[in-house]
Amino acid sequence: MERVVEKVGDKPELVDAEPGEPEGPLSGLSGHFGQMTAEYMPDVQASAENNSGLIKANGVMAAFDMSDMASFLGAVGQDPDAYGAITNSQRAFTTTLINDVIAHRSEYDDLDAAIHGAVHPGGQIAGILSEARVEGVYAENGHKQEEYVKGVEENAKWINRAITAAGGKYLEMVPLAGDVVEWLQEDITESVVEGAKKDIVKKTADSDQAAAGAYIDAQQAAGASAAASVRKAAEGSGMSERTIGALAGVAATETTNGYGAGRNLVASSKGSS
Repeated sequence: MERVVEKVGDKPELVDAEPGEPEGPLSGLSGHFGQMTAEYMPDVQASAENNSGLIKANGVMAAFDMSDMASFLGAVGQDPDAYGAITNSQRAFTTTLINDVIAHRSEYDDLDAAIHGAVHPGGQIAGILSEARVEGVYAENGHKQEEYVKGVEENAKWINRAITAAGGKYLEMVPLAGDVVEWLQEDITESVVEGAKKDIVKKTADSDQAAAGAYIDAQQAAGASAAASVRKAAEGSGMSERTIGALAGVAATETTNGYGAGRNLVASSKGSS
């Protein structure tokens, strides 16, 4: 997987051909690359940020260069199936991290900082994927927004798989995760799929303005998703509503901050390629 990310990250045109150029020689593998990425979500998020050490992986953590990863995801994520698999896995794993922090809140002196560590990496991945989706829509002979909605719907299996495959310290959650998994499935369907249907961006004469609107909508949705994950994780915890609300606010803010950073990483990787 390290070699795949390095190869495609260094030459994204292998899957993402420039306008007017022939289709990339590996473009037919984008869906498979998306599924591979979904399997490696702890490692992928750790490549974005893991100074807290909160993210653990089964076995040895893959060492991904974040610049290569941003370029890789920016290219592969333009494929609707890949987008769906990676998006579902990212959101499920981020929610797993949030649940872990809330479940072990007594071990943290600064719960805000712990929530930051749980959501910021996923926010970066969400920002990269949003950039990929908008580029995929506005590219020459681009995909329709509905294809990305379908990609999320048809790859919902990655919600369960991401939680089960998280490994390490998170495995203790799995026997108790029935309600969490059920909620995640409902959340993905309602928040991502239904939201995507409502926020379909039409190709207009002012495509730049339409794209900007798509970014903002997706950024707000990512923040709202993180906040909802905090509230769900805190159910029955005995925490006050004001404390839960404050932590949900931190999750939303740090997710949107990470989202912006992720988008910038794609732009930087394109500028250097």
